[in-house]
Amino acid sequence: MKKINKRDERFARLVAESATAPGFCYATSREREYKGFNDDYQAEKLLEDSDIAQAVNTYRGHILSRDVLSRQEALVKLTAIFRAPSAAEIFKQLDTLNNSRVDIEVMQSRWNTLDLTGVKRMKRTKNGLEVVGYDLDTLAARIMHLAGVDISKPITEEGKRTARRLLSDIFGSMK
Repeated sequence: MKKINKRDERFARLVAESATAPGFCYATSREREYKGFNDDYQAEKLLEDSDIAQAVNTYRGHILSRDVLSRQEALVKLTAIFRAPSAAEIFKQLDTLNNSRVDIEVMQSRWNTLDLTGVKRMKRTKNGLEVVGYDLDTLAARIMHLAGVDISKPITEEGKRTARRLLSDIFGSMK
């Protein structure tokens, strides 16, 4: 990418990440109010320049790669929550831990080994301990949505294959 001036570079970045008109991005990059047709004309003229068009495409590529990476990270976290022990299982483990007669250090070490990823909220009430987990149906729907499956309609066999392929690609690249 050739060296372009800072205002044109800012214009290219604004066009790449913006859903507004290029003329508005042009005025913003020049740090002034939008003037209408003149700004639109100047923006179109700038976008015809190959260096600026290449800068816009480069910034769009950066935005897409960040989006894919953040989507992968979200999918990994959500599936970890989905596969973690449920709130009922954690409650049983905590109950047996509290009823066992062991030293405080041993109890603390066992407490630290518990997988609390699937627990949304845990608090002590006057009746004992309350453990609340995540809603697995909502979590599964969010995972499928992030994987690119349209969940507004019933899932077809092709949709299931697509989801499996996308999830295996995402988790295969994370190893």
